[in-house]
Amino acid sequence: MIVLDGKKIDYPLSVCWLENPKWCPKATDVSLRHTWIRGIVLHTVNGKKGPLKPGAKDTGRDFNYARYFANSPRKVSCDYIIDCDGSIAATNDPLQNYTWHAETVNPVTLGIELVQDDDDGGVYVEQLKATARFVSFLCESLGIQKQVPAIAGKPDPQVLTRLKAPNEGNTVVGVYGHRNQTTNRGFGDPGNWIFEELLRSGFEGFNFQKEEDIRDLFVPRFYFGCEADDPMNATAFNTKANPYHAKIRAVFSSDIGHWDVPDMTEVTEEAYELVEHGVFTEENFRDFVFTNPTTLWTGMNPDFFKGTIVESQVSQLLANGAH
Repeated sequence: MIVLDGKKIDYPLSVCWLENPKWCPKATDVSLRHTWIRGIVLHTVNGKKGPLKPGAKDTGRDFNYARYFANSPRKVSCDYIIDCDGSIAATNDPLQNYTWHAETVNPVTLGIELVQDDDDGGVYVEQLKATARFVSFLCESLGIQKQVPAIAGKPDPQVLTRLKAPNEGNTVVGVYGHRNQTTNRGFGDPGNWIFEELLRSGFEGFNFQKEEDIRDLFVPRFYFGCEADDPMNATAFNTKANPYHAKIRAVFSSDIGHWDVPDMTEVTEEAYELVEHGVFTEENFRDFVFTNPTTLWTGMNPDFFKGTIVESQVSQLLANGAH
């Protein structure tokens, strides 16, 4: 069981302080949460790089660390501790209080510790799979973007400037490591293994240092239906004015059901007047009425236009790399 905003939630292989306060005491070093949770910070208990081991191992040390955090004079805590077999000790309700696990980003994050083998700092395959499932569950439950620090598909172990600067952690949304937030911890906190598993499970690799990735994350995924002949449609294609020279995916909307369209055969003609008046280029108009609608519908169903009068044109567009 875990607890979110006072609500008990049954989650596989999890135990919280309400069920067994002796073995899994509630975190004592916490502060009142005043804002929404923007990120999940992953840790390893030893903070050192270790091997990836097959299978799983029930060490019981998730409860040991729960008791340690609850009684330690070091003023440290976390929200969840995941043992080498994937079982979870839940020590805090992150929607009501935040734990002390990652310094300046504590007020806007929650923290997860992964138990490691004491001898070599190893983690286990099944532990990582369970962690990825749990992190995915938390992201969906708390509205956190499923993205991790990565460049060219590989985890980024570097300290992120945006997380070290005062208050910049407030602008970072996603899942990252303690190693990405401070130089006090090495690359093994939590190491690459868990981020590789998150990437395999569908998390987006995201360059947190490069602000243009905001454009790359949102622009290809959002489409906006627009009045057919509205001159403001040109702003979608204005790369000089739009941040990062972005082209927004505006989509032609015919408006044939509107009261002010007495002749539906003239809608496209009036939309083309944006080109005649110099508001659109020919390329803009093509994207507006053809390319963007095509990528919108075929992105969900590649055969959407199959059997229609434009089937061959759509096939050619997609063959040329439109997506």
